[in-house]
Amino acid sequence: MKSNTVLDYAVFELSPNLTRCDFFAWSNGNTEKLASGSVKPFLTHLKVAEEQASQAVQSIKLEVDQRRNAETWFTKGTLERFVCFVTTPEVLEMVNTFDVEMSQLEAARKIYSQSGIFMQFPVIDCSGADIIEEGKELLRAIDVRLAAVREDLATAYGRASATGFNLDTVPDLQHFADYFGAHRLNVELDNLQASSQHGVDDMETLFQAFLPNLEHFLLNLGSTCCLSNADMEQPGSTSVPKVLQYGASSDCLAL
Repeated sequence: MKSNTVLDYAVFELSPNLTRCDFFAWSNGNTEKLASGSVKPFLTHLKVAEEQASQAVQSIKLEVDQRRNAETWFTKGTLERFVCFVTTPEVLEMVNTFDVEMSQLEAARKIYSQSGIFMQFPVIDCSGADIIEEGKELLRAIDVRLAAVREDLATAYGRASATGFNLDTVPDLQHFADYFGAHRLNVELDNLQASSQHGVDDMETLFQAFLPNLEHFLLNLGSTCCLSNADMEQPGSTSVPKVLQYGASSDCLAL
C-alpha cells in the first residue's frame, strides 16, 4: 500500500483486556498493519477513539464521510505520520522549543545591542566602563547560545522533515486532527507553521514579549547582574528593571 493510498477506514483491534491494540489501514479490500502496542497513547491523542473505547468495544474504527473530500487527506501517509507523533511527539515539540528560545535570544540581542542601553540601569559601585564591559560580556554569551540554538533548530527541522512533518503535509494532518479530535497534534502543527515564519523585526513587540522573562533569562545565562523582585516594574510597564549590583556575590542569585 503506497503512502498516498486513500483509505476506506482504519481500525484499532483491541486485546481481550482492552489494553493493547493492532492498528490497521484498509483500502479496497487490502489491509496493512501500521502500529502495535499499548492503546492508551492513541486514546490520549484521539478524542473519537477515546469516546468509542469508553463503550468497552473490541475495535475502534476511524472512518470519514467521503463527501468531505477525504481523498485529499485520509491516506496511509497521514496515519503513519500520526502514529509517528504519538510514539515520538518530541519530533515536533523540539522544533517549537528551540524556536521559542531563539526568539527570546534574538529579542535580548536587539534590546542589549541598542546604543547606551546599559547606561539606563541605575547601579551602585560601578563605573560606566564596567557597565559597558558587562554589556559586552552579556552580548557575547547571547551570541554563543544563539549560534547553538540555531544549529539545534536546524537539526530539529531536519528530523521533523525526515519523518514526514513539513509544510506540504501539515494541511492533511490538520484535517485529520480536526476531524478525529487530535488536539495536541493540532497545537504542534500550528507551532510548526509559526516556526516557519520566524523573524519579527519590530523592536517594541520584541521588548514587550521579552521583558516579563528578563530576570529568568539573565540568571539562566549566568549573568553577574542581580535583580531584586521588589525592583521589578509592575505588569504593563515598559521600564527596564533596576540593577542593584554588577559583579555581585553568588548570594544575590537567591532572589
